Amino acid sequence: MKLAISQPTFLPWQGYIALVNYVDEFVILDDVQFEKRSWQQRNNIKQNDKKLLLTVPVKSKGKYNQKINEVFIDYKNDFIDKHLKSIFLSYKKSEFFNLYFKKIEKIYKKKFQKLSEINLEFLNFLLKEMEINTKISFASSLNVKEKKHLLIKKICEMKNCSYFVSTRGSEI
Repeated sequence: MKLAISQPTFLPWQGYIALVNYVDEFVILDDVQFEKRSWQQRNNIKQNDKKLLLTVPVKSKGKYNQKINEVFIDYKNDFIDKHLKSIFLSYKKSEFFNLYFKKIEKIYKKKFQKLSEINLEFLNFLLKEMEINTKISFASSLNVKEKKHLLIKKICEMKNCSYFVSTRGSEI
């Protein structure tokens, strides 16, 4: 069995989706330390041939050691309308805009409590639209206590993985 393990990302990029599609099972590493200002809470979109960074604000004051699945979204600032306006202005002339914008807007309007929830919703949306049926599971459900590369090794053992696929950024 081919297995990949990765942290959840906000608005998963093409390579992330390709990785999910390539393996038999994809484990979302949701019980490791959250990294503020990382791809876990932000991503770029293209606007006028430039990158525009969209960030989901989170509650992190005094929570340095919180795990990804413990991070709450901070709704003090109206980031939802700002994100939707940016997406609208950036892609309104795109060929498939009318097919997808309302679906994206519906996800944003759900007002999730946790960052991991909105990230998973976007991932599931993209996988469904692309008809990718890879099994998705969560590291938090495995109760593995090892750290770093030993964590990955233990998850692979528990999943009876015969082939582990890693991205360049997570080489061990």
